[in-house]
Amino acid sequence: MYRYIDNIESLENKLSASNISSLEMKLNSPLNEELFSLVCSAIRKQSNISNLKLLFNWSNQINDENISLFSSALEASSSLQSFIIKLNQRPSNQILTSQGISKLMSSLANCTNLSIIKLNLESIQIGAQGFQALCSVLSNFEKLYNLSLNLNYIKIDSESVSDLWSDLAKCINIQTLELHLSNNNLEIQDAKSLGSALVNLVQLSNLSVEIMSNNIGDEGVSGLFLNLEKCSKIQKLSLSLCNNQVGAKGAIAIGTSLGNCINLTDLTLSFREDKISDDTLLGLINALKNKTKLSNLNLNLEKVGAACVKNLRDYLSTCTNLSTLQLDIRFTENGSFNAANLISGLESLNNLETLNIDFMYEKGQKGASNLGTALANCTSQLNVLKLNLGGNEYAASGLTFLVPGLANCSKLQNLELSLKVNQIGGTTSICSALQNCINLKNLILELDQNKIGDVGLSRLGPSLSKCVYLQTLILNLSENQIGDKGLKTLVQDVSKFQNLTYLIILLCNCLVGNQKIIKMCDQKILKMKKLVCGYIAYDYD
Repeated sequence: MYRYIDNIESLENKLSASNISSLEMKLNSPLNEELFSLVCSAIRKQSNISNLKLLFNWSNQINDENISLFSSALEASSSLQSFIIKLNQRPSNQILTSQGISKLMSSLANCTNLSIIKLNLESIQIGAQGFQALCSVLSNFEKLYNLSLNLNYIKIDSESVSDLWSDLAKCINIQTLELHLSNNNLEIQDAKSLGSALVNLVQLSNLSVEIMSNNIGDEGVSGLFLNLEKCSKIQKLSLSLCNNQVGAKGAIAIGTSLGNCINLTDLTLSFREDKISDDTLLGLINALKNKTKLSNLNLNLEKVGAACVKNLRDYLSTCTNLSTLQLDIRFTENGSFNAANLISGLESLNNLETLNIDFMYEKGQKGASNLGTALANCTSQLNVLKLNLGGNEYAASGLTFLVPGLANCSKLQNLELSLKVNQIGGTTSICSALQNCINLKNLILELDQNKIGDVGLSRLGPSLSKCVYLQTLILNLSENQIGDKGLKTLVQDVSKFQNLTYLIILLCNCLVGNQKIIKMCDQKILKMKKLVCGYIAYDYD
C-alpha cells in the first residue's frame, strides 16, 4: 500500500494504516516537531516499508536532533530497499552538522537490503567526520545498483575526495550512478581519481556527472575521459563540465573518448566556458563525428560561431537514429541565421520524435523566416516539440516564421512554446501557427511580457478550440496589458474545452481588477467537468 503525504497536518490519519510498503513525505513548510516525531514513530513500527522518500526544503530547518530521531527509527527498517532523502540547506542557515549526518549514515548501514540510495546533501558543511561516515557506509550494500549523491557546495577536501572514490570503486554492482560535485574546488588529480574509480564499476550502464565550476582543466578532463572509455557497458551518459578552464586539448579528449564508448546511445553534454574559443568547440564537434548511432542527444554549448554551426549541422545530419534531440545553444553572432543553418541539418532525421530547441536571447528578425523554413522541413514526425525563443525581440511581424515552422506538425501531441519578452503585441501569428496542430494533447504557452492587450488576446481561445484532444493547457500571460474584458473572453472560451483535465492561467501583474468578473471566471473554471487541477493566478504570491 502506498501513502503519499502532501500535508503534514494530515499525517496522523494516513500513518495509522497497517502494512505500508512505500512512504513519501514532502514538507514545504517549517517543520512541525510533534508530527515529525509521529512520522518517525510510524516508520519504526512499519517493519515492511521497502521504499522511503523524504523531501525536505530549506524552510524546514532540519537539525541534528531531528535527524537523530529519524535515524533511530530507520534502524528498524531492515526491509528497506529504496532510500531517497533531500536535506539540502541554505549556506546562510547551516543547522545540520557532521554529527547529524554521521548518525544518519550509521543507521543507514543497518539497512543491508538497500539497492537504491539517493542522498541530496547540497550546501551542507558535513565536515571530515560526516564525509568519512558517508564514504564508509557505501561498501556495506552488496545489492546496491542505483546510487545518486548530490554533494554540490559542500567544500570537499582532496583527502575526503580520495576516500569517496576509493569506497565508490568497491560498489561493483552499480548500474546507475549520479554524482553532483559542482563548486567544490576539485583539482586535476581529483578528476583523474574519479576516472580510475569508474573503471572498477564493470556493470555501469547509466552515468551522470555534474562537476561544474571546479579547477580540473584540460589535464583533469583528459584523465577522467581516458578511463571513462574503458567503461564498455555505458549506454547513457550525462556530463556537465561548465567553467573548468577546459580548452581545445580537453575538448578533443572528450570527443575522442566518447567516440570509443561503443555502446553509447544516450548522450547529454553541457560545455560552457567563460573564455571558450572556436578552436575548442571545433575540436569537440569534430571528435564527435563517429558517434552517429545515438538515439538521444542533448547539447548545451556556449559562444558557438559560424564555423562551429556548420560542423555541428553536418554532424547532426549523420545521426539518423536520433529520436530525441535537445539543443541549448548560445551563438556569438547572427543568431537567427545560425539557428536556421543548424536546424537545416535535421531534415534527414526521419526518426526524430522529440525536439527541444533553446535559442533564447539571440536577437534579430532577419533570419526568422529561414528559421521557420528549416523547422518546417524537420517537424513532420515530431510528437514532442519545445521551442524557447524568449527575448529575441521578434515583435508581431517577426513571429510569422512560426506559421510555416509548425505547418507540418499534424502528429504533434506535446508543444511547449516560450516567447517571453518579444514585444509581439498580439497572438495572430501564434494562432495561425497552431491551426495545423490538431492532435495536440498538452500545450504550454509562455507569452509573458509581450504587450498583449484584450484585443490581441481575443483570437487565442477560438484557435485553441480546434485542438479538440487538448488535455493540459498552461498559459503564462503575466505582465501584459490584459484587463477584465480579456480575462472574461478567454475563460468563456477555454471553459468549453471538454477534454481538459489540467488548466493553469497566469495573469500576474496584468490589468485585471473587477472582483465580480474574477469570481465569475474562477467559478467557471471550477465547473469544468473533467478538470482535475485548474486555477487562475493573478499575482506572484
